[in-house]
Amino acid sequence: MDELKKEIAEILEVDEIHDEDILDEYELWDSLSILSILAMISEQYDIAISSEQIDECKTLKDLTNLVVIN
Repeated sequence: MDELKKEIAEILEVDEIHDEDILDEYELWDSLSILSILAMISEQYDIAISSEQIDECKTLKDLTNLVVIN
């Protein structure tokens, strides 16, 4: 999961990202970053996640759990 968090941090252009962080509070949390995250998860983890599933995620932990569950 550390690699996933590192990739998400790069997409959001931040140095650190934590499980309890609220995704909507990131300046770069927008449709483009969501598409980038979806593409990265698909490529790196061979998991298909919909944008609707990501919309339901409020925190980074919610997002990483979505990857683990799938």
